[in-house]
Amino acid sequence: MVLRKKSKLVREVRDGKVIYTFSTDAVNDSGPAPALSLAQGEGSLSGTSSQMVTLLVSAAAIGVALGCGWFGYEALINPDVSVWINQFLPTVNPSRSGTTTAQTPEQIQLSLQSQGSTPGDRLILSTQPDLLLPLLTHPPECQDCPQQISELRVYRALQIPPLLQLFQTQRHFRLLERQSVVGPSAEDLIAPEWMTRPNRATPTPLLPLTQIQPYLASPSTGGTWLHLSGVQAHDSGRIAYGQILYFDPQRPRLQRLLSWQSSTGEIPQWQQRDQAPAELVVDQSLGLEPHFDIYQLAPGLNHSFQLELLNLGRPAFANADFEQSLQLARSGLWSTALLLLNHVKQQYPQYWSTLAQSQLEAIRLHAQVTQRQAEQPALNPSDRLIALLINGSWQAALALYEASPGDRAAMHSVLESHGGGLMQRVEAALSLNPVQTEIIAEPAEATITWGALILTAQQGQGEAATWLSKRVAKNSPTYTRIQDLAESLISVTVDGSASD
Repeated sequence: MVLRKKSKLVREVRDGKVIYTFSTDAVNDSGPAPALSLAQGEGSLSGTSSQMVTLLVSAAAIGVALGCGWFGYEALINPDVSVWINQFLPTVNPSRSGTTTAQTPEQIQLSLQSQGSTPGDRLILSTQPDLLLPLLTHPPECQDCPQQISELRVYRALQIPPLLQLFQTQRHFRLLERQSVVGPSAEDLIAPEWMTRPNRATPTPLLPLTQIQPYLASPSTGGTWLHLSGVQAHDSGRIAYGQILYFDPQRPRLQRLLSWQSSTGEIPQWQQRDQAPAELVVDQSLGLEPHFDIYQLAPGLNHSFQLELLNLGRPAFANADFEQSLQLARSGLWSTALLLLNHVKQQYPQYWSTLAQSQLEAIRLHAQVTQRQAEQPALNPSDRLIALLINGSWQAALALYEASPGDRAAMHSVLESHGGGLMQRVEAALSLNPVQTEIIAEPAEATITWGALILTAQQGQGEAATWLSKRVAKNSPTYTRIQDLAESLISVTVDGSASD
């Protein structure tokens, strides 16, 4: 509806006079409005375009504001976002660029090489994923020697929102942690009998650590277990040494839990028994003498872990036979200790605990070695004789000695050179009471006989006779028989020297 104004002539009488005026009325005109001119249309379209541009600019400004707000929020709650954006910004402090910028693995490799470092093989630590990168160097005093690990670096993949992931074609990592690596000195190692200790008055070089590997079989702790290792060669064998590391992706940090060494050159191995903590076994056996250090995995401070050496010095519960079993084990009579401790387990099941079972299994591990050695025929009787004595098989060893008169010179030699471990076993076996002796089924007379023979070889017939007289009456047939065996050992040695 359109209202139009319409004028008309009106006759009026004012003061006796007739006058004519114009009057304007509003008229409703529902007819079609006149068409706009071309100029009016162009002005209207121009105004509409301006409004659309204004709306678009406003929407873009709002989008940018929202995007900046979202980006700022993500950067506030996720430090990886800040690290990610740094790759597009100029580096202000090059020395800190490794910790504040994101790089691909290839870029990390090139960056380290440009700084004069030699990266080793990368290891994947977890599903984050996290990368472990060892840095290698040559020993300063030997440029031709194999490279050794001087530093460990841990890198973590950036955890950025999916929207930002659209802007990267490769996964980027940031430096999480770096640790220097220092090997032990030669004097830090507990040297076996065949290794000569260096002069402590002069500094000894540090031994290199050359390998790092993850454990394929390890406890389920949510992290990654690794071992650093090196090897020290010797004419009579080699000794391996190193460190046990643990990486916890939740903390996250690389934790050094243990320095270890192995006289057999073996890497420590994990073992898991039912209802018992995971155990790390370090083999320090020397020749026919078994020795295993067993470390149990235990909780540490701040939700971390630690490795505790299993103690065979104190029984899991107060019991005389249990204490005697551990004493036998510490003296090297592992099979004898196992027999007696199994008897304790049968007698006192109500007191048997996880710790008691762990001590039993540690003794069993050693006993399996000594029993296997004693049961395997050696190439020569003298080696088998030592294996039987180490196992505490006194009666079987005596039978072998009596049946091998032609090998007694060699037997004298190995008895003389074996050290005090054999006599320590004899004294421990003789400390058993009659009931305990019956349990292990080894007659005391055979044990006493070997005490006299070992002392004869190591300290002479006089010392052996004095020791024997305190345990056997001189006028007894047993004393005479043992003395005759000792005479046979000495006479063979004298005859051999004379013939030489």
